[in-house]
Amino acid sequence: MSAQARRGWLPAILLATVLGAGALIIWCAAAVSIMAFVEQWLRQGRPYVSLMITHDGEPLMTWTEYDSPSRTEHFRKLNGQSLPIDAPIVGAHRASLNLANNQLEVLSWSQRLNAFQAGSAERRENWYLIRDGALEGHAYLAGYDGRSKAIIGYLDLNGFRLDAPPRDAQFVVDRPVGYMNGLYATSQGAQLDSGTVEHAGSKDATDTLVYLVAKDGLHGINFDKRTVSKVTLPGPALSVSALAVPIMVKSQAEEGKEERVIEINEQRVLTRLPDRIEMQDREGRTLLSTPVPGEARDRTIGYNLCDKNHVVLELSSLQLGDNTRDLYWYDAEGKQLKRERVPLPSSWNTGPVQIGWIFPWIIPTPPVLLFLMSVAPREYDLLEMWPAFAQLLVFSLISAVVVYQHARRYSQHGAIGWGLFALAFGVPAVVGYWLHRNWPHRERCANCAAIAPRDRLKCAACEANFLPPAQLGIEVFA
Repeated sequence: MSAQARRGWLPAILLATVLGAGALIIWCAAAVSIMAFVEQWLRQGRPYVSLMITHDGEPLMTWTEYDSPSRTEHFRKLNGQSLPIDAPIVGAHRASLNLANNQLEVLSWSQRLNAFQAGSAERRENWYLIRDGALEGHAYLAGYDGRSKAIIGYLDLNGFRLDAPPRDAQFVVDRPVGYMNGLYATSQGAQLDSGTVEHAGSKDATDTLVYLVAKDGLHGINFDKRTVSKVTLPGPALSVSALAVPIMVKSQAEEGKEERVIEINEQRVLTRLPDRIEMQDREGRTLLSTPVPGEARDRTIGYNLCDKNHVVLELSSLQLGDNTRDLYWYDAEGKQLKRERVPLPSSWNTGPVQIGWIFPWIIPTPPVLLFLMSVAPREYDLLEMWPAFAQLLVFSLISAVVVYQHARRYSQHGAIGWGLFALAFGVPAVVGYWLHRNWPHRERCANCAAIAPRDRLKCAACEANFLPPAQLGIEVFA
């Protein structure tokens, strides 16, 4: 047996693992670059078409065409009429209201902790929404001084306190933290970061609010006043969002100047109930109440606030690959005016089907299945990812067969172990196996006729000594 073949199996497989990982990194970088180029090329021929609701409630199809370094946004009515590129188009005020993820899972740190900033430039405070790891668990808020980093106190169901809240005083929640899960919304907009908002032009009255959905209802949390109040609603809150609506107000008169009318963004809170959507102002007064159609009870709802307080609800199709939108128009009293189904043209995208077929070619190794299984319950349905699982299984089986047969042909020590190594790590394991050593020339054995590697004195198949090479008459003997 050669010196390479006699080398320990563990050092050899470690070397193969390192080489395979390096090959995988190079492959992924090249695959991502190629996919980006292909996707850009496909998008030029099939741009992504989305639906836009204007301020007067008219739906428009819109898409963007890129001609580097500029881009042009196009609009078209549902009857096919194209609008001029320079046409003044004002969209409705939009927000999204989804439902909580009710699939059982272990929550990550990013789903258990979120940060907010409050206070003023002179007194900056950092508040953290903290919850335990159970899907249906408990949460509270902890505050720290922005400069000294010293603990300020805590906020729970009963308001502000100096000591850590006991479990029975904490908020009972049933979803991960984060705006996209409908757990909270800031009064400043549908963003995770929170700044201060001026009340009707006043520079003194500022509040930083967060609305928290708990099992017992919706709670308004004021960081600047350090208060917690329960919002009065006609039903249980399912999710919340924030909506900024521009209004005209009179500014405070400054010395030597007259009052003037200015436009500010008034922050409103949208709360989704089982049968309706309530829009409230900062003081908790209900401004609009819009019914939710029965077919929208388990779907994400796009909320569009138009002129005259008319509302257009937008629902996406539940069928995979269907780009249809269902639209419902309501007046200010909550009466349904009309309903329309709008089919949008299909386009190149990276939905579950594309991810399922493409992802294994970018990262062709079975351990990526662990990543897909952890992501799928939150982003996709596991059934939608079956192409990825099937392809990775095929890649793994083919890799194992190739490596095992190659190891047997070269009488490589631990052929079964190398086959299991390739089964576990797929295509990168094949590359690492081939590169971890030099592979000798093979010739047919004169004794048993087996094709055996010639990096040793005896045949690996029959253990017979190899015949010395025939003399050509040009040899020099000392």
